[in-house]
Amino acid sequence: MDDHFLQPLRETLFDTKKVEVFLLREDMRSPWLSGNKGRKLKYNLLAAQTAHHRRLLTFGGAYSNHLHAFSKAAAAYSFEAIAVVRGEENAAAPSTPPSAIVPNKAHNCIL
Repeated sequence: MDDHFLQPLRETLFDTKKVEVFLLREDMRSPWLSGNKGRKLKYNLLAAQTAHHRRLLTFGGAYSNHLHAFSKAAAAYSFEAIAVVRGEENAAAPSTPPSAIVPNKAHNCIL
């Protein structure tokens, strides 16, 4: 585990019970790959790399953080990324789609 993402929690009760408690700050790993997204993608990306795949495909909702993280992670591993955006268009949604569903050559993602 990456120790520099562990933050010690200090409380009198912990000291009294002689217990050390740490908080895993996954939000500090990356501005685009925080939380459990990194764990979910990491081993699939490594397996695809080991299998010498060049192109990856994923599915996600129109406002999905997964699609954004996937496109950035795929680019970081030098994969061509294909993202299928699923679901119905929401009339109440903003007129400008989020960056996760806008083709971005910098992320090498085809939508």
